[in-house]
Amino acid sequence: MFRIILLLFLFLSNTTALAALVLPSTGKIDIGKHREVLLDPDKRLSVSDLNQMQFSDNDGKGLGYIQGAAWMRFSVTRPKDAPEIWWLELQSPLLDSATLYFPQANGEYKIASAGDHIPLSSRDIQYRNPAFKLEFAPDKITTFYVRLEGRNTMSFKTVLWTTESFFESVQLEKLFFGLFLALNFLTILSSYWLIKTTKESSFSLLIAYATLTLVSTLCLQGYGYQYFWRDQPVLNEALLIVSWMLLPLSLVAFNMSFVGALNAPRLQSVNVFLILTGAFAIISVMLSLTISPTWVRLANSIWNPIVTLIMTAMLGAFAIRGNENARILLIGMLLLWVSVSARTLRNIGLIDATSLTDNAYQIGMIAHLLLVQYALSRHYLKMRRENEQAHAEVLKLTQDSEKELSARVKAQTEALSETLHQLENALEKQKNLQQRQQLFLDSLSHELKTPLTIIDLSAQNLAMNHQLSNEEKTTKYEKILEATKRIIKVMEHHFDLSKLSQQHSDQSLPTCSPKQILSQVISASEIFSDHHTISIESEDLPDTVFCDPEILNLVLRCLLDNALKYSPKGSKVLLRGYQLGNRKGDQVCIEVIDEGPGISIDDLKHLFTPYFRSDSVRHIGGNGLGLTNAKRLINGQGGDLTVASTLGKGSCFRVTLKASSN
Repeated sequence: MFRIILLLFLFLSNTTALAALVLPSTGKIDIGKHREVLLDPDKRLSVSDLNQMQFSDNDGKGLGYIQGAAWMRFSVTRPKDAPEIWWLELQSPLLDSATLYFPQANGEYKIASAGDHIPLSSRDIQYRNPAFKLEFAPDKITTFYVRLEGRNTMSFKTVLWTTESFFESVQLEKLFFGLFLALNFLTILSSYWLIKTTKESSFSLLIAYATLTLVSTLCLQGYGYQYFWRDQPVLNEALLIVSWMLLPLSLVAFNMSFVGALNAPRLQSVNVFLILTGAFAIISVMLSLTISPTWVRLANSIWNPIVTLIMTAMLGAFAIRGNENARILLIGMLLLWVSVSARTLRNIGLIDATSLTDNAYQIGMIAHLLLVQYALSRHYLKMRRENEQAHAEVLKLTQDSEKELSARVKAQTEALSETLHQLENALEKQKNLQQRQQLFLDSLSHELKTPLTIIDLSAQNLAMNHQLSNEEKTTKYEKILEATKRIIKVMEHHFDLSKLSQQHSDQSLPTCSPKQILSQVISASEIFSDHHTISIESEDLPDTVFCDPEILNLVLRCLLDNALKYSPKGSKVLLRGYQLGNRKGDQVCIEVIDEGPGISIDDLKHLFTPYFRSDSVRHIGGNGLGLTNAKRLINGQGGDLTVASTLGKGSCFRVTLKASSN
């Protein structure tokens, strides 16, 4: 009510519109202080009514929780040196709908919609926040209207981005979100391991807390709607309500269990507080899922920092009494309380929506989870020391026992030694398996990078360049299709782990036609070349060789891709095959010869080392795994991969196999 009275006062007192915002040449600009707002509690206004209405300048403040809808207005002028295309981002993934009215030359408005009730496929960009693509005429004032509607908070930042800055921000955002996900999964997995190890119930509560934290963050920040349950706003809203409102209950239960307060007979107040928190959470969930009043969400926004503060005070009391776990959790709870309070004040519109307040909840949760992990490690080490001390005492008692008992201990020790030996063998096998799995993932990453890059670049060109001819579009579509086929083929082949790691004898090796595979490799790679001349000399090749056809295809594609990538535009690349001798079992050589920059003698020594990349080609994309994987695959087929190169004149990569026929 206070926010409505304040906005009505601004509405009556402000009689002039804000000056038009002048766009910069690069970067982004926050238009919070350059926007005007108009409340529409009955949802009756249309864009044609707005010229007769008086908007108010709210000085960039958030609207908090409101009834009905709200309109936002801002004016922009673009200097000639500023980019023509900009992106308007409303940094609130929980908006039910946001409708942009873009003025046209004929006086009509072009309409674009976003929000979690709008399918992602119908938006200007499939992104968690409502975002709109804007095009500005130079030196002309353009006024935009945005209609907002939602049951959650209306306090958020409104930003105009250049295309480059916007997508850089999105990539950075994905990085931090990935770190947050990893931390949550680490907490869940480590807690599960501790449950199996210690049989303590407090770790089950930690799993519940970390899971609710993860789900609520996915919903609050829009990542769940964008990546997991697309175009399902009802599911997103339900998951948000359940996880967000049960989160304080799980937090209280874990903290009190971890410091040993739940089972203490003298601490009945803790159990009473836990029951009250649970009752409030359950009632809030039921009301939100049924009648869904706005005041329930507002009440929860205020209740969360109160619960966090009470929890912090309780941990402080336990810390004063010497509880080591409580001391560590107290620091995390203080940070969490500050972040939750900042987010609450931002949600109800008492403080500005900034990058810090928008992400305060996630920052606080990350800090809290890190400290929880630290507390868990200390707790585990303490338990381990206690166990070691107990073992030492048992050993001392055993040494003082009678000979019969000593004999039993000796027998048990020998059995334990055998068990440890078996465990070491099992760990060694596990280590080898992990190394093979890592090589598999590295190989898969390398093979997917080139086609994914082709798909990405071609798709971006198609999306952003509307003046391509049909022939150019067809070429780019062909690149995307070819790259997609290549990804499917790589996935089908790479997920056969036993095939990649198996060593063969000549009797068990499959056979293939090298001529046919050379033709397939050239056909698949021509579309990725930059006007290169690719030729083949395969008359001297035998009909078949000992090698898996998929592996030979994969290795030759890797070598040909490297030749095309590192050779200058328009240069020649030769694929030459021949047999040394005319008997079965003689060596067959297949060479990939390019006119690239060549490789120095020092670099040749490390060329097949994993992740090695020469300083002369670091400006070209790559991860240093292609040749390593290629050599490993060929060695597994009883062959070899070697290289000869002259700096400045090009390189020759030679695959050696055995002929399976005369």
